[in-house]
Amino acid sequence: MPTQSLHIISKLHHWLKSEFIQKKFLGPWGIVPLILLAVAGGALAANNLFLVPIAAGTALLAIIIVYYCLFHPLKGFYIVSFIGFFVFYPNHLLGRDVLPLNTGLEILIIFVFFGTGISKKSGIIREQGLSKTFISITLFLITFYIGLQALNPNVYGLGGWFTAFKRSIVFVLIYVTAYRLIDTEKKFIYFVRFWIIMSLVAAFYGCLQQWFGYLSLEMNYIRNIPGAYEILNQGGQLRKFSFLADVVSFGVLAGCMALFTLLLAINEKNTKRKIWLFIFSIIMALGMAYSGTRTVTIIIPTGLALYCLLRIKHRTTLVTLFLAILGAIAVLFAPIYDNATLNRIRSTFDAEDPSLDV
Repeated sequence: MPTQSLHIISKLHHWLKSEFIQKKFLGPWGIVPLILLAVAGGALAANNLFLVPIAAGTALLAIIIVYYCLFHPLKGFYIVSFIGFFVFYPNHLLGRDVLPLNTGLEILIIFVFFGTGISKKSGIIREQGLSKTFISITLFLITFYIGLQALNPNVYGLGGWFTAFKRSIVFVLIYVTAYRLIDTEKKFIYFVRFWIIMSLVAAFYGCLQQWFGYLSLEMNYIRNIPGAYEILNQGGQLRKFSFLADVVSFGVLAGCMALFTLLLAINEKNTKRKIWLFIFSIIMALGMAYSGTRTVTIIIPTGLALYCLLRIKHRTTLVTLFLAILGAIAVLFAPIYDNATLNRIRSTFDAEDPSLDV
């Protein structure tokens, strides 16, 4: 029975690939739907129903993405990762959270996971020893623990629990999917480059928001959410979230990737790549600073100190440590008191700040 099911899936895959990928919608099964879609879209637009053809076009695009998720899971994984960076931005431009794009992204993640299962059955992907690693066991135990909280009598309402449990399940699916797909050194290097580029784009856009201000559409989004403006306004300056969900997500991404690219730059042998990695790290560090996320502000020096402790004998590490100490002294003790970003960073190391007790 599994063999027959796999045979049907394989035939469907070859038919879809032939009609829509190889023929590029130029076959009968591709031209007819496009003609019908164009005629229907024009008729609906003429009757002021603009959203219907837009929805139909979006549905067609979604079908193509689902195809890649199921039958080319590695490409689907990168497509979904790319979408994940921008999934919240349309709502920012619309002024309120009206599009359930986050739910759609979670559905695509499930399709990619199923796609890796199909490839695994066909022998394309092999999975060995995943459940035996310490990280896997820890992640599975945390997810199981969150699931058990549904039985906790002290949990008031299951709405908050379901959101946390669903997010934990999605993390597990992403983890297993990445383990199955990123299985060679070449794939891992490509994945790291992809993540650095996307993080750099997010950080650079956050810097643009700081230097030129939020777009008017983004300001409408901030004002339409109760309490959002008051939370973002710190010291007379609005914290920046780039095109991500919130300032915390942006700050964690930019800060962690700033540290990551800095460590790559320290160990890079090629001078040109080393310089570019240092530039990337600076841009991401600026994005982190503009987000005002103090949790990451304290993580960066901690992570750098741990790295220097482990590799203290290397000359490059000593130079980096010296420059990092000079930079920290400049940020913390420079006689500049009217800069909201610097004041926010300095407040991270204020022992009298009540937020440090959290």
